[in-house]
Amino acid sequence: MDFSMDSVRTSPLFRLVGSDHNLPEIRQLLARGEDPNRQRYGGSTPLHDALKSPEENIGVVLELINAGANVNLSTHYRGLTPLHIAVIHRKWRAVDVLIESGASVNAKDIHGNTILHSAITITMLFEPPNLKVFWPDEWIIEKLLKHEDIDFNLVDEEGDTPLMYAIKSQQENIAFKLLRNNANPNICNKASETPLHVAFAEKKVNSVELQLLINGASIYSVDKNGQTPLDILMKNGLDRRTNEWVMLILKVIAFKYNITEILKQKLERIPRLSQFFNKCVDEFIK
Repeated sequence: MDFSMDSVRTSPLFRLVGSDHNLPEIRQLLARGEDPNRQRYGGSTPLHDALKSPEENIGVVLELINAGANVNLSTHYRGLTPLHIAVIHRKWRAVDVLIESGASVNAKDIHGNTILHSAITITMLFEPPNLKVFWPDEWIIEKLLKHEDIDFNLVDEEGDTPLMYAIKSQQENIAFKLLRNNANPNICNKASETPLHVAFAEKKVNSVELQLLINGASIYSVDKNGQTPLDILMKNGLDRRTNEWVMLILKVIAFKYNITEILKQKLERIPRLSQFFNKCVDEFIK
């Protein structure tokens, strides 16, 4: 396959796919045998380029797919499939069409990001003040979560799951959706962190902490620094959380988890917490 710049200049499909207004010309080219899977430098095909267009060019997308465009072909530069690009550019109708046409919902880019990872970390640029913030597309995420083949627990090159992405980017609502769909809260990344480690390390209270515990997140998992999630909470998080919130966390742990003597000894460093926790444990035993 020819990836030279000359091959791009002689392939008019690439300059036409941005708009449905060009459909007559596109159809003529395809009818004459123009290859819908021609890849230019970087590996983009006409379908990849069509999905980057700011226009609602679903007609072009359908035309290319009907002509045999490969919906799972990745670019060379970042390993992006057409579905990755449609998700990143929030093209709802294209997402629907691609999935219906057999696009893999579990495809990964060169960094191990799945379609779901990408959907969670979509950003929006607000100008001014040129502020880029996470702005996930919940419609797309719901669409992915309902797909029978979706794997919620695939990891990127750092070992992070979509659930970890949601927690790191403080997208609580997305984390709740993943947990409701049985995302595994105990998958460790390459730093041996679980989602609960990361949640307890946050500077502000987030209700994901409680949901992780309710969904069986391990309180004994140890990260690369030898710390459990509770070690992190007691070391860095107590002064950032209300007493009532900490008590609620301890109550859930007392009622839901197997309690070790080591855990009780750690809590003894803070007498008020130790006393409350032991009372909860005693009530549960009774």
